[in-house]
Amino acid sequence: MKNLTVLKLGGNVLNDKKNCLNLIEAISELLEENHYFIVVHGGGSQADELLIKLHIPIKKLQGKRITDKKTLKIIKMVYGGTVNLNLTAWFVKLGISAIGLSGADANLVQVTKRPPQLITDQKTNKQEIVDFGYVGDIKEINTKLLYDLL
Repeated sequence: MKNLTVLKLGGNVLNDKKNCLNLIEAISELLEENHYFIVVHGGGSQADELLIKLHIPIKKLQGKRITDKKTLKIIKMVYGGTVNLNLTAWFVKLGISAIGLSGADANLVQVTKRPPQLITDQKTNKQEIVDFGYVGDIKEINTKLLYDLL
């Protein structure tokens, strides 16, 4: 498949529905020219918004989220639910046959738990070992599944 692009849309981009729909329209034009897309989305700002509403503390270090059990439940709801479903619906609304998947679907993404890391505070130069909790690092992607779907 020659014309395949993986496009990452961050949570902040998804907050602007009008610009997001404009981007999807541009994608639809490229699809007509036999160009294929896999869209990977974020949702950090949406997760933060819900965490704040639920009075669950947001824990980040140098921009990286530290995820405890409560936060993990919210992350799964936001990324695998609201954000994924809304984005898929926007594609379908513009006439694009889209499927929303999560990394758990059909073993799409295999991860390993991120090991504790030695982090240096950029302001104080103090070092500490940080456990990021329920955060995984990608080990493998089930590309066969993606190609079959395309």
